[in-house]
Amino acid sequence: MNSRVVRAKLFITCDVIIDDALIKNIEEQYYEVSSDEEAGAQVLFAYLNPKLPTVDQLRKDPSVWDGVCEFKDRIKELQLSLDAE
Repeated sequence: MNSRVVRAKLFITCDVIIDDALIKNIEEQYYEVSSDEEAGAQVLFAYLNPKLPTVDQLRKDPSVWDGVCEFKDRIKELQLSLDAE
């Protein structure tokens, strides 16, 4: 088999409800928010990040993709970032 590693990327969009109180809380806990979009991105990141599996969980994942492949040992690293490259 001719296996190789590629860097796969996804772009996730979501409508996030923000308000002045939320922005104030972000700024008090972290740093100044430059826009409503940045605040929304931070909320989405904070929501999704703890839900991602660890590297060990990825290695042991027994799930499959509808007869296409098993995911076990297929996903090597999973990273969530606020930076859109």
